[in-house]
Amino acid sequence: MVATHLTRQGQTRDAIELCYGHRSFFALVLLVKSAYRLVGIMDQDHQAQFDSLKRDVIDVDKRLSQIEHSVNDDPKLNLRLIRIKRTTDIAAFVALILSAITMYLTLQPYFRGPNLKLISPRQIVLYNSDLFKPKIDFGSPSEILFAAITGYANRASKDHAAIVVNEFIRVTVGPITIQHWLYDIGNSEFRGPFEFQTHENRPIPFIVDGNNGFSHEVLFQPLSKAYCLPADHECTDPQTGYSWKDFIQDLRRSHRIDITLGAELDNRTPSSVNCLSQVHDDKINILANDGKVAVDCERTN
Repeated sequence: MVATHLTRQGQTRDAIELCYGHRSFFALVLLVKSAYRLVGIMDQDHQAQFDSLKRDVIDVDKRLSQIEHSVNDDPKLNLRLIRIKRTTDIAAFVALILSAITMYLTLQPYFRGPNLKLISPRQIVLYNSDLFKPKIDFGSPSEILFAAITGYANRASKDHAAIVVNEFIRVTVGPITIQHWLYDIGNSEFRGPFEFQTHENRPIPFIVDGNNGFSHEVLFQPLSKAYCLPADHECTDPQTGYSWKDFIQDLRRSHRIDITLGAELDNRTPSSVNCLSQVHDDKINILANDGKVAVDCERTN
């Protein structure tokens, strides 16, 4: 209607410019509002109305141009080194980040090295050292000895094997803490003392392949003097030996054994697992009479 009215006044070119030259939605809105104003005051001078309307449209067009320029200059994402202005650029940037993360996760196992974890034993076997005489004499007076299955899982890739140099057990009963190291491997299922399997060959060091596991049963013995790995911060001046008599007395009072099984890796760092054994009087009596008993051990870490 506005274009028709203007055409009647001989303003065809201006009408086309007014309706189609300004494609901004806001300009069209203002155009419609001005048209209503124009219709409402048809009795006024038509040329003056047209000039006023055209000035309004030009003013709106200038303001829209200023807004568009400001939006184009303002980046959607400013990371100092990277300035992103368009939505498509943001999508490409996100795709780049996702690709980098995927590449990092893929390559990480190859640079991380071995990832050895100890598996908590189901039980610990307690021995009176006198059971091993006369074949093996651990000295006098008789002492408490421990045997346990040490299990390992290397969660690294197949290219990263872990090397275990030695194994130890740390035991706390009441106020006393002792630490023993590997003596030999074998089997505790038989009646009587621990059955050895290696004889003259030392079972350490050994290798745990990547993406693989390993286990064996170990009898631990006290060393002549206490030894702690430099990086084993839980090892604080433990005793080496623990007499059989004192152990039974302390166990009757506490009914609790805190156990740490550990491995010395090739870089002299420890890998360990902790478990707790609650020992009731019936088990203590069997141990005192037979010199051997197996107690359950529940993982605590």
